[in-house]
Amino acid sequence: MRKILVAVDSSEPALHAATMAADIAAQSGSAVLLAHSTQPLLMASGWIAAQAPELEVAERNESETMLDHMRSVLKLKYPKVVIETAAIRGQPADAMTALADSEDAELVVVGSRSHGKLGRTLLGSFASKLVHTCKRPVLVVR
Repeated sequence: MRKILVAVDSSEPALHAATMAADIAAQSGSAVLLAHSTQPLLMASGWIAAQAPELEVAERNESETMLDHMRSVLKLKYPKVVIETAAIRGQPADAMTALADSEDAELVVVGSRSHGKLGRTLLGSFASKLVHTCKRPVLVVR
């Protein structure tokens, strides 16, 4: 394996998925790409539209801070694993699928939040959509 893409947020399941990916990378000699996707703002008009550039910069900075923290945590346990980060924009499952393709990732890893049947019905499931749209192997970590 050359590269493992890990879709992350600031949740405990995401950290667990990233740790598992780093463990696989350490054993296979792969690099890890931690990625976080934020959705573009939907705007009407007025104040929110005027503040959109500042809100998007703040959101990107927050993503980069979270990614840097997760990379630091993983580097303590896996100092020899190459860990990269990417803060991207777009609908999360679609954005991760596109990133997996553009980076030629051989594996995509994502944490499961286990919302249950009702939660998946009401909220949708990022992991489920990723499994169904991504052409690459997807490992869902519980």
